[in-house]
Amino acid sequence: MIIVLIIGSIVLALYFIYFKPFLDKIQAQAKVVIDPQLSIYTGGGGNSGLLLGDSTVLVIDTKIAGFEKAFHDTVVNLAGNRKIMVVNTHWHPDHVAGNYLFNKADILAGANYSEENWCKEAGEKNLPGHWLKDSLVVPMGNDTAVIFNLAKNVHTPSDVMVYLKQRKILFAGDVILNQQAP
Repeated sequence: MIIVLIIGSIVLALYFIYFKPFLDKIQAQAKVVIDPQLSIYTGGGGNSGLLLGDSTVLVIDTKIAGFEKAFHDTVVNLAGNRKIMVVNTHWHPDHVAGNYLFNKADILAGANYSEENWCKEAGEKNLPGHWLKDSLVVPMGNDTAVIFNLAKNVHTPSDVMVYLKQRKILFAGDVILNQQAP
């Protein structure tokens, strides 16, 4: 009985020390404006990037279920008549659960993961339309987005990164995490 109480106390302590603050953190949302064209939307699952180009709007990750609709509405409102391109840094649901809302956009993901596995993990409705094997360079007005497949299982088999050359900013999905274990 004492062992059960000790284990229960440890589990409860871990919940309040680690897990609950983690859940609160991923649910707390904020918009971080880097410059007038680039914003980071934190919380609501993985962080999402939004780069407003002259003719294209680049979306990096589409949020977790429950937060995807508000993010999508923000993107569509800011995009206006511009083309929307979505990049999934990997297949985890906190990064791709809003894909289904971007049904008119080009959705790109790493080609190292089969469609079958992607559907099992993230759902068929969030399946990307394009698979990146190597890299892609996308002119974005005053910047250039270099999108590249890591081609190795670093965090997941489908890891993709986006580097904004002029801004010298890297979107790394969960390959690199700040003060948090992956």
